[in-house]
Amino acid sequence: MERIMEYILCIYKEKSFSKAASRLFITQPALSLMVQKEEKRRGISFFNRNVNPIIPTEAGMEYIQAAMKIQKVEQQLEKRLHSLSNTLTIASSAFFCANVLPQLTDAFIKTQPPGCRVHCLEGSARELVAFLQDGRADFVISVDDHYGRNTQYQKIRQEYIILAAPRSLIQSPELQKAALPYPSIQTGSFSQPDYPSLSLKHFSGLPFILLTKGNDLYTRGRKLLRNAGVSPSSITYMDQLQTSFLAAQTGQGLTFIRAELATIAGDPGQFYFYKIDDDLALRDVKIFYQKAQISPLKETFLTFCIQHFDQ
Repeated sequence: MERIMEYILCIYKEKSFSKAASRLFITQPALSLMVQKEEKRRGISFFNRNVNPIIPTEAGMEYIQAAMKIQKVEQQLEKRLHSLSNTLTIASSAFFCANVLPQLTDAFIKTQPPGCRVHCLEGSARELVAFLQDGRADFVISVDDHYGRNTQYQKIRQEYIILAAPRSLIQSPELQKAALPYPSIQTGSFSQPDYPSLSLKHFSGLPFILLTKGNDLYTRGRKLLRNAGVSPSSITYMDQLQTSFLAAQTGQGLTFIRAELATIAGDPGQFYFYKIDDDLALRDVKIFYQKAQISPLKETFLTFCIQHFDQ
């Protein structure tokens, strides 16, 4: 699609030259000049600039509707060509992109003919949904559930959520003694069913850090606190798991983390870690995809991914 078409569509959606310019990362005068040149070339006006918000003229609306059709056709073509290529795009959270996907994708590429490429795409919970729906990602690896009616998923692993408590906030000798030995997290032995766990009720009255709405640990974290009858002194919300963990390192509050994070990020000596006495502390990690767009390469990767995490 021509750039000017994208610009005019953006103005139409934003109903403002200034907002569109900001979204397009160009100046408003530059945007206005480009639109004026296109209007002069075609002998029409795209927008009625005498009203606020601006609205398309009759000719402008014809242009915009045609541009939308062209955009849709190009997106469909891009999806089709991508499905026939030897390139895969896997989207996931910052944690998975940094710590899990590199090993997975490197191992997969070694099983494929030369020329196979795998790209990793990092995003927030909301962005991951968009990546899968608009075709920017072939697969999304996530703990969330809401990826649209046309998607399917396979469970590929389970992970434990543990409580990370800054040592500066845990004054009780009993709670200090009840913390998980760090080697039990490194080896995963704490996940055994008979390994002692602790109710969150013991942490009532302390500050907590949760993820923002739209993340699994927003809903799950609030349920964990509610199930134990915990009343935090305060709750701070952050967008990313690793950010909340770093904030907890500075003593801002207790936070829920995937156990694997405790072994690869930060100084474990700054925390007490606790196994949580609640079934919600165990969650599924899934790989999502659009069944209608599955190709032989995607089928191969899906099978490889499931087998990889079964090992």
